[in-house]
Amino acid sequence: MRLALAFVICGVSPIMAEGVVIENCVLSGEGRMFAACDVSNQTNTAISSIRYAVTVTTPNRSVPWVNTYTGSPDRTFFSSIPGGIEPNETVEVYYQLGQIPSRASDFDLVAEIIPLAFKDVSGVVVELD
Repeated sequence: MRLALAFVICGVSPIMAEGVVIENCVLSGEGRMFAACDVSNQTNTAISSIRYAVTVTTPNRSVPWVNTYTGSPDRTFFSSIPGGIEPNETVEVYYQLGQIPSRASDFDLVAEIIPLAFKDVSGVVVELD
């Protein structure tokens, strides 16, 4: 069994959305339900949490194992970041990937974490394009 993480947003890797960079992710946890990633804040404000969507796929397989990138905010996740991420700081953040079926353990997995928004220190939501 081989694990891989790919980050694709408009064909760019690692993901950078308006100054938020996500890279160096490693799947972890029982059932590979989490990814530990380095997140860099290249904005001019502190980040207290990040809203994101996830897809988990297997190359050459038509249907994803997990897909929360549907346009519905009900299918996205918020990851709180204890202590936040100050401007120009990089910290490790754990992302929930959703429930990956046990039969996926026999396949190579590719997880795509898509940052959608972040909250600043006062709780204001900044949407990312």
